[in-house]
Amino acid sequence: MMTVSSAVGIANWLVYTWLPLYLYERFGMRLAEAGFTATFYIQLAIVGGIILGGWLADRWSGATTLGRLYTQIFGVLLAGPALFLLGHAGSHAVLVAALLFFGAGRGFYACNTMPVLCQIARDNLRSTGYGVFNFASCLAGGVVAALAGALKGLLSLSRALEVAAGILFVSCLLLPGIRRTISLS
Repeated sequence: MMTVSSAVGIANWLVYTWLPLYLYERFGMRLAEAGFTATFYIQLAIVGGIILGGWLADRWSGATTLGRLYTQIFGVLLAGPALFLLGHAGSHAVLVAALLFFGAGRGFYACNTMPVLCQIARDNLRSTGYGVFNFASCLAGGVVAALAGALKGLLSLSRALEVAAGILFVSCLLLPGIRRTISLS
């Protein structure tokens, strides 16, 4: 779970650090417009993803103890391709769609992080576990955001978004491994 949390952190930090500049350069937006676009649509979709993802996970977990985990997997599988699409968006409509799907996927993932952790961690380790997730996510995200900036001339921001999408996809392959732990609890 910590690896997946770190992968989500990498995507988040990369998007929030570099997306306004990417939109400024790729779409010729004014900086104010680029900053607004880079945050508004994602945040709007995160709210929707949290509400819908929480509702779905609550319903799904009634049918199987893995419902919350499956909702997280769905969220990462939605966010990864959207991030890749974001790096290739050629029109404003595709850009907005990619931002909305990325945000919705993040919401599906985020609203189930603590509930899934509660399914596998003892009561006395849950807050510590969540703190470790946050630490690892911020550390990985900060390092990658700085690295993307250092390599911007060599590696375009579009390529950095592709790499982050790939990291999300690979991390998603790790989530089903948690299944066994949840099934045993």
